[in-house]
Amino acid sequence: HQKVKNALIKNDFIIKEISHRDTIITYPRVLTNMTGYAIARIVIQSNNAIITGIYGLKKLNYFGSSVYPRDFKQIVFFDGSKTWPLLKLVADDIGGHHTYTKQ
Repeated sequence: HQKVKNALIKNDFIIKEISHRDTIITYPRVLTNMTGYAIARIVIQSNNAIITGIYGLKKLNYFGSSVYPRDFKQIVFFDGSKTWPLLKLVADDIGGHHTYTKQ
């Protein structure tokens, strides 16, 4: 559990304190490679950490000010993805064997 928290903090995520011991959720993290936010969610099941995430793009309002996204999309792997590497960095810092699945 602490190893997962350390990996998130190392990658600039701020952990949201919730009452579920087996689930760690983060506050939205500003993306550096695009204008938006990412939220990570890690579910710990015995000795496994299942990492998922969502992202949302900033929008500009009528006055040109940045507005928090209304909707978020699932982070998925594809060639050229700008959000997937962020979750992979967290997984690499946790260590161990990586398995990828389709949702």
